[in-house]
Amino acid sequence: MTHKLSNDTGSHKFGFTIWGVVCLLISLVGFWPSYVAPLTTGTYRSPSPMMPWHVISTTLWLVLMVSQPWLIQLHRVNLHRRLGLFGALVAAGVVFTGVVVQLDVMGSYAVKGDTANAVFIPFIRFTLLLGYAVCVTWAIALRQRPDWHKRLILLGTFPLLQSSFDRLAANVFGLTEMRGLMAGVGHLVLMILFLVWDRRGQGHFHPVTKWGTLLIFLFYLFSPAIAGTDWWRELAASLAKR
Repeated sequence: MTHKLSNDTGSHKFGFTIWGVVCLLISLVGFWPSYVAPLTTGTYRSPSPMMPWHVISTTLWLVLMVSQPWLIQLHRVNLHRRLGLFGALVAAGVVFTGVVVQLDVMGSYAVKGDTANAVFIPFIRFTLLLGYAVCVTWAIALRQRPDWHKRLILLGTFPLLQSSFDRLAANVFGLTEMRGLMAGVGHLVLMILFLVWDRRGQGHFHPVTKWGTLLIFLFYLFSPAIAGTDWWRELAASLAKR
């Protein structure tokens, strides 16, 4: 995450830093009952050896979501750029560890005959990582265009929070049967709120916010249909046996 000095003013001045804080808090609250609390008491049992590394990389990414735009507003551009190189490695770590964790848990669910967690949900998780990877890669390529860069970074981070909303529904609100719906709705609400906030601050719709939100919405609306195809079921079964 690296770009030129921002010229944000008014409500946008520390706006992206605040959005980073929001993302970090959503993740912390969502995972507190099922991960953080058991970890502190020594009762957590990891479903994958890669899980701790996935948690570390994702946490680092969310911390960078707060610190990077903050450094820009403090005119610490050189430090921002150095951390941006580190951020690219962190992003790669989020994707790699996320894929490995999902592959690890697919096998145990397949043995139990749990089709939902062995076939459908893994597909959704992979597409979330794909959306994140595409947005972040594009943001890195456009790092010399700060208005595009920072919006792509934020839109790419939102898909990661679907897991947090999933756990918020199940572990905080006790809505286990609605966790999947809440994950998708939570993601959609974040994008809409960001779209409205950005429109008010800019006075117009930025192309990334407008078209990025629309394309991401359409992608996550229609891609789950692939999870029910024979092609994916066969591939999921093969991955689960790896």
